Amino acid sequence: MLPRTNWLARARKWCWSAAAQKNARSRSKNQKETGNTQVEFIAADLSTNAGVQETAHEFKKRHTRLDVLLNNAGAMFMSRQVSSDGVEMTIALNHLNYFHLTILLLDVLKASGQARIVSVSSDAHRGGKINFDDIQFKKGFSGFKAYSQSKLANVLFTYEMARKLEGTKVYRQCPPSGLRGYRFWQEQRWINKIRNGATQTHAAQGS
Repeated sequence: MLPRTNWLARARKWCWSAAAQKNARSRSKNQKETGNTQVEFIAADLSTNAGVQETAHEFKKRHTRLDVLLNNAGAMFMSRQVSSDGVEMTIALNHLNYFHLTILLLDVLKASGQARIVSVSSDAHRGGKINFDDIQFKKGFSGFKAYSQSKLANVLFTYEMARKLEGTKVYRQCPPSGLRGYRFWQEQRWINKIRNGATQTHAAQGS
């Protein structure tokens, strides 16, 4: 196996970014960190069916090989929002885009030999429950419950993909994102207050 720095430098990296204006800065940062000049972006709205389809189409138009598909787009919404497709935004962005993009790129992954699908979840999935009666939380919306549900859906999807892809050379992983150093959680200020309060309480009890 190649050392991490070597394969990063040699691999062509594709990043799907929801913010086109950040592409140049992100590309430059990736090139500097890895020494890899073959870093490219596709700007896309991954919360919509059309956006995901356009992303897959654009990738296939340019490439016939995909070694690693890293599904990591996500957000937590403290008030209920819907995508342009009319789907609750948390499940649309955090899970349906994982599912849709993976299925659309599955033929390329299978043709690439030992490919890997990594769908980033969260430890929040442990408290999640799939609300089949109201999966879009049209009643009693809770940002954290919607987020936990979407992360549990990621895990269940990975198990199902593992079953369907058994016997192929496509590997599946569903790691938690973690909290430390992860900007998504740093931006959720109310969660940080709870986490810091719990840490301070624990420290006080231990002293």
